Amino acid sequence: IESQSMEMTVDPPAGAMPVETAVAQLEPLAPTVTYTGSAVAYNDIALYPRVEGWITSIPVYPGDRVRQGQVLAQVDARELNARVREAQFARQVAAQGYQAAIQSQGQAQAQVERAQQAIQSARANLTYWQEEIRRANTLVQEEVITPEEAQREQSQFEAAQSQYTQALAELRGAQRAAAAARFQAGSQQAQSKQAAATVQAQQIVRGYATITAPQSGVITERLLSPGSLAGPTMQVLRMAQIHPIRLQANVAEHDLKTVQVGNLVRIRNAKRPEQPPVDARVTSVFPNINPQTRTAIVEAIFANAEERFLPGDYLVMDIQTAASQPRLTVPTDALVQRGDQQAVWLAKDGKAQLRFVTTGITNGPRTVIVQGLKAGEQVIVRGIQNLTEDTAIAEAKYGPNGLKALPKAVSAN
Repeated sequence: IESQSMEMTVDPPAGAMPVETAVAQLEPLAPTVTYTGSAVAYNDIALYPRVEGWITSIPVYPGDRVRQGQVLAQVDARELNARVREAQFARQVAAQGYQAAIQSQGQAQAQVERAQQAIQSARANLTYWQEEIRRANTLVQEEVITPEEAQREQSQFEAAQSQYTQALAELRGAQRAAAAARFQAGSQQAQSKQAAATVQAQQIVRGYATITAPQSGVITERLLSPGSLAGPTMQVLRMAQIHPIRLQANVAEHDLKTVQVGNLVRIRNAKRPEQPPVDARVTSVFPNINPQTRTAIVEAIFANAEERFLPGDYLVMDIQTAASQPRLTVPTDALVQRGDQQAVWLAKDGKAQLRFVTTGITNGPRTVIVQGLKAGEQVIVRGIQNLTEDTAIAEAKYGPNGLKALPKAVSAN
């Protein structure tokens, strides 16, 4: 009836089966193995507070994208702020003490310099009177001066000697004071540095009250809420790094020998079937085989810049096991089983003809035909369920849900 409604001037096709065909053709094809797998975070990160306190805010939720350095949670930091201020005050006091010690050191050094000048003057005066005494003793022997005059010279010499001794004692005292001042200045400097280091340490500890994202990614779990008392052993959030992302499949042991690092992998996201598949390369074949399932993980790291995959996504992975070569292929859907042999339905002169074939490797969508077909022959892909030898056929279009429309009736069919 539908055929007649399309073109009322002709008869409907009598007994013609609507089919969709494809051409057997030479094309590069590599053998593949197909496995299901899942997307795994490149890094799965648990976030803990490094100090104990009440959580005041958690501004993110599972599914939120976060950037590196973004604030994810805040712990009450009032006590830590008080410790920082206390350390800063101690640093200020230590710095003032150091400045006072530097001034005292300068004063002590100035006293040493004055004592050195005084002793130089006293030494010069003593040397002068030593010469005067020798001269006076000579003059007394020659009776040029009286013993009384020589005695006055002796008194001046003894006074100069006493002055020199006193200046020497003052120099030694000033040097001891200068050494003590230097020691005190060094001690105050060490205290000042220690106080500054304490401030820095307290500021670092205060920074632990703010939990930030160590890298860009997506929040996957939120385990605590604002108002909770948290400590260093209590996980607050979990996040996943998804740029790049790990795409993994558990491959059977008998296929592992053909899978090597660098092999091409075509990956489809079962969660988003409308998206085209992506190509990646095998980056790792895990050496440990599960003793129960006899499988091992094959992994491909994908850049995932457009976030095509998220942790937990269900994947279909076609893993290439050898290099591509030109081969005669047909759609895998065209193959039918007849007993222990495989065959295809050919479309010839408007009729279906069964042809037995020998198949080779497959990449899933297409299969290699080793024997039984030639390039250019048309094989029936859809509508083969009820075909028999020499059944009349008509070209039609199929969609995901079956036949889109019956073939249009023309005088030829």
